[in-house]
Amino acid sequence: MLSVAGGQRVHLPDKVKLVVSHDTRTIHYDAHGSLDLAYHNEPIYIAVGDPYQKAELAASCAKSYPTMTVRQPNPLPPTGGHLIVGDEIIHYSSASGGVLSDLQRGECGTDGEAHNQAENVYMARVVRIDQTGLVDRVD
Repeated sequence: MLSVAGGQRVHLPDKVKLVVSHDTRTIHYDAHGSLDLAYHNEPIYIAVGDPYQKAELAASCAKSYPTMTVRQPNPLPPTGGHLIVGDEIIHYSSASGGVLSDLQRGECGTDGEAHNQAENVYMARVVRIDQTGLVDRVD
């Protein structure tokens, strides 16, 4: 995996949560460095969770929940960001008192799924790789 910041090759420790969109386990490139369209017909999203900035769900939640409540050993940014819960990448717009609001699910190519109480919630950085091979941050 290459660091988006400097293009340096880095190894992710085992405790770092990593989710790749569309149930993709391998990213295929063609000879020109573009996504191989035989394998990928839409952009790929990669989310890397921060093992030092995480929380856990305070209650179970269904697939269509508009908010999520967490117990947080570390505060999550109040103005929003991306989270990894299970194998789902979720964007939230605001956080107050452990309640994350205005959830946008599925925007990063993962399906909404139900989640259980005490499941880990990781603050995440997300990158998008388009069909031309261009990598950019998703904020």
